Formats: sequence, structure tokens, C-alpha cells
Amino acid sequence: MLRPSHRRHRLPDAGGNYQAAAGKGGRPAGEGRQTRPGAQPGWSFHCRSGHDSGKKRHLISRLGEKLEEGTAPVPSFFHLIIQFLIQQHISDILPAMKSKYFWLLTVFIVLAACSPGSKKPDWVRGKSASYPEAHYLLGLGMSQDTGNPSDDQAQAEQNARANLARQVKTRIQSQLNARAEEELERRGPEEQRRFSQRVRSEVTSSVSIELEGVEIVENYFDEKTGTYYALAALDRAKSGALLAEKIDELEKQIGSYIELAGKKMDSRELLSGLGYVMKAEALLKKQTGLCAQAMVITGRDMEPGFSLAELVRREDELRNRMVIMVIALEKNPQAAESRVIEPYLVGALNSLGLAVKEAPEKARGLSGQELKAAIEAGSTVFGSEPSYVLLGVFQVKPAGTPRIGKNLYHFFKTGGEISLIDFANKKTVLNLVEPAPEVTKAGKPDPAQAASLSLELAGNFFSQLLLEQLNQKFFAPESK
Repeated sequence: MLRPSHRRHRLPDAGGNYQAAAGKGGRPAGEGRQTRPGAQPGWSFHCRSGHDSGKKRHLISRLGEKLEEGTAPVPSFFHLIIQFLIQQHISDILPAMKSKYFWLLTVFIVLAACSPGSKKPDWVRGKSASYPEAHYLLGLGMSQDTGNPSDDQAQAEQNARANLARQVKTRIQSQLNARAEEELERRGPEEQRRFSQRVRSEVTSSVSIELEGVEIVENYFDEKTGTYYALAALDRAKSGALLAEKIDELEKQIGSYIELAGKKMDSRELLSGLGYVMKAEALLKKQTGLCAQAMVITGRDMEPGFSLAELVRREDELRNRMVIMVIALEKNPQAAESRVIEPYLVGALNSLGLAVKEAPEKARGLSGQELKAAIEAGSTVFGSEPSYVLLGVFQVKPAGTPRIGKNLYHFFKTGGEISLIDFANKKTVLNLVEPAPEVTKAGKPDPAQAASLSLELAGNFFSQLLLEQLNQKFFAPESK
């Protein structure tokens, strides 16, 4: 191939041979290289052996095969590229451009230079073209490189989810505060005064909700800063559809509970009515939170079909109408009169917000069977008619007198029965029987002290049992 010489300008001598001009770094005069016959002045001829040309063609062919097959390891492939480039002169690459392998190699190099790993993705800086704000809520999470890539990336993903949840929760809280104020504005001045704090507390407590449908859609590691990034995304349309289904289902359940509460109130089954109102309240708080969440995610306003302030008002009315009379009869062989357990039972009822009325003395003079008969007969022995009578009959029983060291110890257990009786409907709605639970066992050298301690233990045991059974029967949410 003929090409302009890049090394030095050559001048012809008298015999027509071309020699390098003497000068710094040049060859001495008379040591010029012979030119190809017919070559033009100022041009030199460069040629390699056929062996070299064949080797180059072999390298190009191997590069093409690697590109097409994709079977060689990456280091081996790059080794071929470097080896090929080292052995080439520009004069050899020009003919190679006619080969499809040259263009495959060119495309590969361009793609490698433009690969995503060479620069930060747009979402690391805040917004993502692939996940536009109109369709997605996004959360960015980061973590520093600690030498454990899997844990570091997992931490970044966890932080991304938490970031997204925190954004949504803050907006939901704002929505719920505004909704509570709107709810109170619908009430009169008296109701606002009575229920303002309660309604605000009930509404805003529903902010503790779980986000569903959050996915980690992107990951990135910045080698310069040693930072792992993760992008969490929530599809607005999909999440909104799921929320709408849940809101509709809750609407049906709330309506069902309110209807049942009305029926129980009409039949004077006040505890059952109160239980259904409280269940409706719990579901309405959950629904209110979901409506606020749907508003934040989809931008569409959604309101519950029932008023929380109205349910709170109805609950208070039921509590005010309901009066429970507590009578606890204790048979203690170590004391003529004993009223140790009754305060425990009263405390359990008060913890549920239930009003308690003390029984008149003439009612306390009756036995358990006589009290039940008086309730059946609607006797005036109870004074003003209570809604319910909580009747407890307890007995302290000896449980052994072992000698411990030099002293003789007296042990006792206390068993009993608790009946919650609907006075208006003359029926027992709750009955608990524990003959002699081991947790009530107490022993002391003084038998009177041992019996009293056993009653204290029984008071704690039976009051906790009463709370559990009342919650389970009347107030606990029903499982589907």
C-alpha cells in the first residue's frame, strides 16, 4: 500500500534513490531506504509478510465469532481486542472496515461507553423518567458500603420503603386532621364541646396503617462514594383499586354492626348493643384511614359513609343508660364477714368504662340462690332497677397444713362462680366457674392471714378472667 510517509521527508539523490535528509534524529545521508519501482517522490512503501496479514485476519475472525456467539468470558474477549489493536496500523484497519466484524466491534465499544453503569441514574437525583410522579409514589433509600454487598443493598431497600411510608403517613395525618375538624363542624356547639377531643383522638389514631403494593424497582451502586441506592415505587392506580375494594367491604361490615346495635338496644340488651357500636367504631376508624390513604395516593377524595362523631355519641348514650350492680358473697372460715374480692371486680368493670352501682344492704343479706330467685321475680330488693347484676359467690377452702421448719403453715385456696345476669331480660349472659385455682393458694403460720391472702389472689385472678371473657364475648372484633 502507498501512503504518505509519517517519519521524515525523503529527497532523491543523483541516481534516483531516495534518502533521508540529514538532521536531528535522521539517518545519515546515503542510508536511505529503497522505494518501490514506480513510486512517487515523497511516498514510502510499507508491507508486512503474508504471515502477519493472515494473523490479523485470524484475529478479526475470532473477534467476530466472540461477538456473535457470546461464549467467551469477558476478560478473554477484551484480551482479544487489545491484542488486535496492538498489532494493527491504521493502514490495516481501513480494509477491515469492509468486514461485518469491524462494525460489530464498533457497536460493542460504543455501547460499553454508554452503558448505564457509567453514570448515575436520574432517580438517584430525585425524579425518574421511567416512574413519573403522576403514576407512582417514590421513595429513595441509601446505605454505605460496609463490605457486605447483600446486606448493604438490603438496608438501602429497607430505607427506601421506610422513606416512602413516611411520606405517605405524613400526608395521611394531615388529611385526617382536616377530616376530624370537618366532622366536628357538622355537630352542634354542645356536641363539639363533649366530643371534640374524643373524635380527634379516634380519627387520628387510624394513621397507623400498612402500605401494600410497594416494590423495589431499581438498584444502583456508586463506586466513587461507596453508596448503595434503592428506589421503592407504589403504583397509584393499582394501589387505589385495592383500597377501593377494602373501603367498600368495610362499609358493608360497619352498616351490619350498626343495624345489629339498634336491634339490641331495642331489646334492652345494652351490653350487646354497646359491643356492636364499638366494633363499628373500630372498623370506621380503619376505613377513615384507608380513605385518607386513597386520597393521598390517587388524588381522589373519598369519605366514609358513616359519621364517627355519631357513633361516639351513641356509645356514650349507651354507657350512661347502663348500670351494673356488683354483689360478691365470700365464705371465709377464718372471718365472720369478708369483702375482699368485690373491689377487684368493680375495678375490672370500670376499666371498660362501665358504670357500677353498689348493692343495698338488704340484698347483701341474701344467699346466692336467693339473689338469683329475686332477680327472676323482679324483686325490689335491688332498689332502682339495674341493667345487669354481677353476682359472685366465693369460698375459701383449706389446702393443707404442712410443717415448714419449726412452724406449722396453714394453706388455703379460693374457688368461686361469677354470673352476669341481664336484669331486664332475666337471663344469664356470662357464667364463670373456677372450683379452686392453684394461683389462689396461699400459706402462712396465721390461718386468718393465709385465708385473707388467698382471697386477695382470687380477686386478682377472677377480675382478670372477667375482663377477658367480657372482651371476648362483647367487644372483640369478629373474625371472618
